[in-house]
Amino acid sequence: MPFITSKKLIGLGVYTESGNYIGKVSDLEIDIDTHAILRYIIKSRLGGIMPKELIIAVSEIVYISSEKIVVRDGVQRELAAQKKKSAAMEPETSGLAMSNQAQS
Repeated sequence: MPFITSKKLIGLGVYTESGNYIGKVSDLEIDIDTHAILRYIIKSRLGGIMPKELIIAVSEIVYISSEKIVVRDGVQRELAAQKKKSAAMEPETSGLAMSNQAQS
């Protein structure tokens, strides 16, 4: 059974099936009852200077290798829609819209 350690997983680049870079794995959410990974937390600078945290469900993962994680192409459209929605709801600070997650 192939495996990857959390040490190698954190910091791994995340790309869409089309090869578009999304960001790097910064954390994981694990179900304490089943011990399974539920979601990947991705640090991304898509569309801005300030890093954003994106949450990608395990069901969106196409494959994981020691070099990268590949997610389905539709995830990028969903992430862009989330970004537009959150930017519209956030106040402007010094000309930059920052998410609450990016501030933590």
